[in-house]
Amino acid sequence: MLEAAEFIEAHGGKVPPLMLEQIKADLRAPKTNTDDEERQTAVGGPSLEDLDKVARERAANRRADAALWIEQRREEIADIVDTGGYGDVDTEGVSNEPWLEQDLDEDEEEDEEVTRKLYGDDD
Repeated sequence: MLEAAEFIEAHGGKVPPLMLEQIKADLRAPKTNTDDEERQTAVGGPSLEDLDKVARERAANRRADAALWIEQRREEIADIVDTGGYGDVDTEGVSNEPWLEQDLDEDEEEDEEVTRKLYGDDD
């Protein structure tokens, strides 16, 4: 704030009274004595290293939570596939392979581009 007042006066302006009072109050207030002022933020809050540490911990927790959620979701989907008959076998344990190898109807056409994207090129 002191720098702003100096700038105003240097350019011929008048420093507002409220700003002057704030500067006086700041100058009267005792300075905090810290060993490493570079580590403190402008208002004497936590250092940048502390903030970085907290941010890294939170990011690690989010990754762990996401990994746990994905694992649980995969188990739920596997259960749906296994009990719903959507996988390799139906709900009675009979193979779904005949359905998977079924030919297309006369009016249907295989979309080779989609098949290639899903299953890769035939090698």
